[in-house]
Amino acid sequence: MVKLIDKVFLAFSFIALLFVVIMFHTWNRVEAVQLPATAGKLSSWGVDSCDIKNSYIYISAWSFPEGVRKFDNTLYAKTSDGAGYLKLKGQVYRRNQETNEMKSAGEFDNSGLVSAIRILPWEKTTSKEIVMISQASDGKFYRGDYACK
Repeated sequence: MVKLIDKVFLAFSFIALLFVVIMFHTWNRVEAVQLPATAGKLSSWGVDSCDIKNSYIYISAWSFPEGVRKFDNTLYAKTSDGAGYLKLKGQVYRRNQETNEMKSAGEFDNSGLVSAIRILPWEKTTSKEIVMISQASDGKFYRGDYACK
């Protein structure tokens, strides 16, 4: 009975490890994509923090497209070989830095965005150029370009 329990424990341990590896690669999928066509440039946006290394990317940014009440932000990092952009998964949050004018106008909703990705040594490398794409509720895309230092 003890040997059976040991084998079951080892099997479940292997399944748990496999699950962690699969989730890591799912979240950190590094594939070059092309950017969608945009209707214009972002008028109000910025980057709070930008840290791009060979092994990871971490970006904290915000976007407040003028006159757009609801929107969806996505950050992209340009590949160093020019093959396209890496889409970064991110999490939106409500920023504390909004002014009273922005709050009273009701023209923002979850304007902050934090994106991060781990880049494994054999995957594509990126340049220091990033792009924020904001999609308004009407489906139009707006673009902002930034070069990290």
